[in-house]
Amino acid sequence: DIPSLGVKRTFPCEEWFGKNESDGKLEKTLYPAVDADKSYKKSTRWEITVYTSDIRHAGTDAEVYINMFGNKGRSGRVVLGEGLKDRDDFFERASVDVFTPEVRNDMISVP
Repeated sequence: DIPSLGVKRTFPCEEWFGKNESDGKLEKTLYPAVDADKSYKKSTRWEITVYTSDIRHAGTDAEVYINMFGNKGRSGRVVLGEGLKDRDDFFERASVDVFTPEVRNDMISVP
């Protein structure tokens, strides 16, 4: 996946890697599949840092989301930590959490 270009490229191998598999090699040179690129809307990965206070009762287990606004529109709801395994560990008292969501370029462009 190359989000900044809006392209998904496939590099087929079609054999197992391993000392006791196929040719026994652990390293192989792969080439992109011919005419197999799939295009989609370009996106940009943003870095969002959330600082949670250290005062009593700071933090939450609720779903936390943001909306990003720019000169081409808005991102829509971007849930922070969505799809991550330890989601309940985010937004705890006195913590710093960093998220890197991808936002489609046609939705937002910050001037």
